Amino acid sequence: MVIRFDILNHADFCGEFRGDKYIPGLRKFYRAIESVRKNNPDRTLLLDAGDEINRLLWHGRDVLDGMELIGTDAWTLGNHEFDRGREELEDNIKYIHGRIPVLSANVTYRGTDRLIDNVLPYVIFSRDGVKIAVIGVTTEYTEKMVTYPNFEPYEVHSASEEIKRYVDEVKGRGAEIIIVLAHIGAYSTDGVYGGELFELLEKIKDLDIDLLIGGHQPGDIYWKTDGIMVNKGGFSGKSLIHTEMYFDTETRKVIRTKGNVIYPLEERYDMPDHRIDEFTEKVLSPFEMYFSDVFAMATEDVNMSYGEESAMGNLFADAVRWQAGTDFSYFNTTSCGPRIPAGPITRYSIKQAIYFDEHLHTAQYTGRDIRDLFEEVHDPERYSKNFNLYFSGLRVTIDHDKPYGHKVVSIKHPDGRELADDEILTVATSAYMASGGNDTRDIARRHPWKEEECLIHDAIRHYLTEIKTVDNSIDHRYVFLGRNEQYDEH
Repeated sequence: MVIRFDILNHADFCGEFRGDKYIPGLRKFYRAIESVRKNNPDRTLLLDAGDEINRLLWHGRDVLDGMELIGTDAWTLGNHEFDRGREELEDNIKYIHGRIPVLSANVTYRGTDRLIDNVLPYVIFSRDGVKIAVIGVTTEYTEKMVTYPNFEPYEVHSASEEIKRYVDEVKGRGAEIIIVLAHIGAYSTDGVYGGELFELLEKIKDLDIDLLIGGHQPGDIYWKTDGIMVNKGGFSGKSLIHTEMYFDTETRKVIRTKGNVIYPLEERYDMPDHRIDEFTEKVLSPFEMYFSDVFAMATEDVNMSYGEESAMGNLFADAVRWQAGTDFSYFNTTSCGPRIPAGPITRYSIKQAIYFDEHLHTAQYTGRDIRDLFEEVHDPERYSKNFNLYFSGLRVTIDHDKPYGHKVVSIKHPDGRELADDEILTVATSAYMASGGNDTRDIARRHPWKEEECLIHDAIRHYLTEIKTVDNSIDHRYVFLGRNEQYDEH
């Protein structure tokens, strides 16, 4: 006999309870889940590949309660789970312990082999007489993507080595289907897949793994190779990956897999649930001021690009440089949402567009420091995990076809003067980047940083109040030559 299991997975939902024209919100996302689960309730798993408790309004128990409410079966820790430090992370894990298994086989307390309290390397589900193991791993890049003191109590180990170790263990416990639930990213360029998830695949493809699930970076991927189905998706609930696994009870093997991507915004499901509506109202109502306080207007969608110059990136960098009064400012794109939607701009608009609200930090950089910064960012190995910067105060030309260390063609002042290596510029950024976030620690540590009183969101709000309206135009401060093989926006 052949039986079917339905595996649903997503990542980076991030407490997106409130729907709009771009984000489905919890109600529509739940209905998409139920559209599959109602047809096969005893053989459906909902797996979460991480980055859930990292947003500014909802970053703890409300998010965890929402995850339980929609029927999450297992959750792997993402890098952003560590953003608020040990106390809050472990309090959240303890809170959900016993209700949702929390997984991460490759993060331990520093200097030990002990997993984080109440975190498991794997969980085994028994469904219809079949044991399904889910092994969880977190991106090995986590330490370089979290403000340094917040990750200092922990260390991250090789994902592939821990998977190899636990595959043998779960087999010994009778697991017949093995799934790896990884908060690890991937990208697609002209139909060619790359990134950390596919690097991991190469290391574990000889193991008896049936499904490798990723997350961490935007975009939906669905691909099968060497008998392993690989997928990634689900940012903000905008997609839900569905894998059908057909298991032969005679041979005790998965004999066929197929799947699709469900887009909750595009579907119409007639499955109201008063529990979801009541929960959403409860978590949204305390923050009504964030939705109603309008201080500027966007005449069109103001978009972010993770690999090219963008209007939203320019806007935020300009706002911080204006507030701090510095010569130059820069940030990572990876902590930003995709856009500020057209229409009224509110506090909530900003919180959805830039996920951190840290104190501004200022320092002095030489021209050489800034040139080294852009060279480091465009190192292909770093770039495939971190993408780009947005910045203000200079004009930069990059040639992707040149070798690492020689990609910066020019860095100029707005008046056209080339930036000299020995020039001194005042610089502003976030606490995260001042600590060396996105693997820029060697540069960030060259000079002392000063914490300023102003928070980043306040700087952006003050600037938008001053300029009143924004649009999606760019000023070509960031020029690219050649082909960027690590990034394809489309």
